[in-house]
Amino acid sequence: FLLMPYYAFATKTSFVEAHWQHHLQGWLLDKIPVVRKLNWKEVLGASLYYSDEVLTQDPYPTQVPYWEANFGFENIGYGVFRALRIDVAAGFVGSKYYTTRLVLGIDL
Repeated sequence: FLLMPYYAFATKTSFVEAHWQHHLQGWLLDKIPVVRKLNWKEVLGASLYYSDEVLTQDPYPTQVPYWEANFGFENIGYGVFRALRIDVAAGFVGSKYYTTRLVLGIDL
């Protein structure tokens, strides 16, 4: 998860989480000649968390799943050092919007 408030969703009961990520391998950016030379690659992702336990912390004291979606670029860098990644992620609690943030990272 990129944005989930971990302690708000901590539980001693069982839970389910699922993650999906698809690497587009330049499907969009390779169609733009100048941008193609950067060799950046697109990534789509989604994550889901569900537990039967009712949340007791604000802002959402209820029993609903937490989920988030993200879109980003990987393979950012210069020469052999291309381990940087940037994502825009949006988090939701049930159908209510939680937050959107820019996430910078390093692919290992």
